[in-house]
Amino acid sequence: MKCIMSVLSYTVLLLLCLGGLSAQAATIYVRSQGNDATPCAQAQNAQTPRRTLNAGIACLASGDTLIVDTGTYDECLADYGPTPIPAGTSWQNATTIKAASGATVEIYAVDPRTGARQGEPAHSKTTGADGVWGPFRASPTAAYELVVSVPGQPITHIYRSPFPRGSDVITLRPAILTKEDATAAAVVVMTRPRGYFGHGRDVFTLDGTVPAGVNDGVPGASAARVLLPDAAPRSVTARFNDETIVTRTWPMADKHISIAEFHY
Repeated sequence: MKCIMSVLSYTVLLLLCLGGLSAQAATIYVRSQGNDATPCAQAQNAQTPRRTLNAGIACLASGDTLIVDTGTYDECLADYGPTPIPAGTSWQNATTIKAASGATVEIYAVDPRTGARQGEPAHSKTTGADGVWGPFRASPTAAYELVVSVPGQPITHIYRSPFPRGSDVITLRPAILTKEDATAAAVVVMTRPRGYFGHGRDVFTLDGTVPAGVNDGVPGASAARVLLPDAAPRSVTARFNDETIVTRTWPMADKHISIAEFHY
C-alpha cells in the first residue's frame, strides 16, 4: 500500500510562499466575479473581492495573504506580471498566495475493465485553506476514479494511471470546459500531464478512434477529447501505447466531464 499526501489546486495552482504573517498582516480576496475598483480595505472582505490576481497583489504588503477563489485567471505574475509580489521579511513572516477552501475530493476504486465503481468511496475530504486533500492510502495496482468538485467549476472525474509509489504532493485541478463541450451530451478527455501525444511516434485512441486536436509534426498536444452525442452511461476506453485506461461517461448537462490521465 502507498501513502499519498496531496494538494488540490484550482485552475491556477496558487501556493506561493515567499517568506507567515506579520502582526498587522492583512488578507485580500480575489474572485473572477469581483471588481478591481474595490478599495484594498474593502477587498479584505470575502464578499467584496477584487477581480484579477494582479489587482489583488497590488493590495499586498510583506506578510499579507491573498486568497484566490475558483476560476480561470489569464494573466502573468511575479517577474512577468505588471505588479511585483512583495517579499516576506522572513520564512516565518511570508507573503502567501493560496487557493480558497471548500473543494471536495472523493476517490473510488473502479473495475479497470469497465471503469465502474466498486463500492463506496475509499476516501472523501473537503479541503481547508491549505488545499490538502490527503492523505490517501492507495494500492499500487488498483484503478481509481478521483472526483474533484469545486463550487462554480465542472465536476471532474479523473481516471488515472495506478500509483506505483507514494508521493508527498499530487495536484488535482477541475477541468476547463471549451465552447464545443457545451454542444455535447458527454465529454471524455485523454491527457498526458507530463508529456505530449505524437502522430507516428505514439499509438493513441479514444473511444476506438484517433481523437482530433493532436497536431502533426513535432508533438505539442498533451490533451485530446471526444464529444459524445449520447449521455447514457457507458465505458469509454483510452489507449496510449501500451497503457489502457477505461473511463465512464457523465452528463455534460450536469457539468460533469471525464478525464483519462496517463502518467507513463
